[in-house]
Amino acid sequence: MEGKCSVYARNGKVFVRLADSFGSEKRGAGYPIGSNIIAFIRLDFKSGIDKLFTDYIRLVFNIDLCVTEEDYFRQKKELAEEYILKMPFLYFAFKTLQDCLDDYIDRKDFNGRMADVPNYDKFNRLFAERYEEEPQKLYSEFSSVIDQKVFKKFSKAEVWEECIRYHLFLCLKDALICNLEETQKIFREEMMYLYQREKSETADSLTPKQRLYVYDRHRNKTTGRPMFYVNVSRSVKTLAYTEHNPSSDEPGNINGLAEYVKENDVDLLDVQEIVSFDELMRFEMLRLVESDTVISKCENCGNLFIPRGRKDMLFCNVIVPELGKTCAEVGAHRKYNEKVKVDAVFNAFNKAYKRNNSRVRNKKMTVPEFSIWSEQAREKRELCVKGEISVEEYNAWLGNK
Repeated sequence: MEGKCSVYARNGKVFVRLADSFGSEKRGAGYPIGSNIIAFIRLDFKSGIDKLFTDYIRLVFNIDLCVTEEDYFRQKKELAEEYILKMPFLYFAFKTLQDCLDDYIDRKDFNGRMADVPNYDKFNRLFAERYEEEPQKLYSEFSSVIDQKVFKKFSKAEVWEECIRYHLFLCLKDALICNLEETQKIFREEMMYLYQREKSETADSLTPKQRLYVYDRHRNKTTGRPMFYVNVSRSVKTLAYTEHNPSSDEPGNINGLAEYVKENDVDLLDVQEIVSFDELMRFEMLRLVESDTVISKCENCGNLFIPRGRKDMLFCNVIVPELGKTCAEVGAHRKYNEKVKVDAVFNAFNKAYKRNNSRVRNKKMTVPEFSIWSEQAREKRELCVKGEISVEEYNAWLGNK
């Protein structure tokens, strides 16, 4: 199917086919339905993706360092595919950046294409203010990332022009990331309503697909935004598909054709042409709410995740950067410590309870005194479980030795 991108679902996975800058087709290995959305709403765009886009811009402005044009395209391709095939939701933002940079390389006007990107004007104005206030600092930032060999082919005036172009591309990069972050917030809120909302008897009785309609319709009524999932036209073709490389052409007779289809596992798939980020996310979300995919909320980081293996997993397997361990490892350790602490608290209470209960039987404490003590001991116990007082302080209050 022609177009920027096409997508289909098969056997619980989504497959995205991307057209690269050479016009050839690149297809990822497929990812579980919903995982692209989960990755999108969890991603910190200010870290890895900001660096990816910035490195890409620097690569283009240092193009003279590449031995040949083939080397340049190879580096560009490797940089893109390392991320894009793993995170398809980046494709359209990256493609916009790539198209503008290609125009720059070909000395075509790229300003019009940039101006069409939402939020670009905002960052362009900020750049203009910086240019008025601290032009030398902007020049220093440019010269620090561009190899000095590149400067040899430019006059001083031309270097300044290159500096301005470089910072315009940084404005574009900031606008693209800003747009992704704004959309990320929308999808995060949407997913939380679908799978981790406040308990509601009415909403709980609905299917995920019905809840998606409720949320979409409510958003439409309260914000005036068009419906995102309903009455949206799509470009879809039904294609014969096989993961195999057929060893022969399709035979002409019906029995031979049936054998060919069986051997090559031929399937009829609805393949949708995708021309925007919204269409890609819409496709996967609609497949997600139709599936039986379980979406859980990690009890350590609070983010949504798809459990692998056991459906009742409490923690995700994303690494906590500052600890170098996964949430599952951190959470398991925390749960163990909490259990040890709770056990110690309840053991302390039971020890004091048995002692004072014995005192009541031996007439050394009255029943009303025991009732008052018991109520206070339970209140202190809850404070200890919450961490407001230590186990040692609780034991001292109880009179345990």
